Amino acid sequence: MTERYPSSALSTGNPDQQRGAVKPAVHGEFALEEAAEAHAAVEARGNRGKVVLHP
Repeated sequence: MTERYPSSALSTGNPDQQRGAVKPAVHGEFALEEAAEAHAAVEARGNRGKVVLHP
């Protein structure tokens, strides 16, 4: 598989991210076992931000 971005770009991020000035909008965090609920939230378009699944 071809790398889309060089690993150096992904590991360093941009300076604003490094100093904590940019924070992603997170709607909710779900355990992997709750993937159906997470999918339902996205499908209902009720989320404002990212839906994160944790293993």
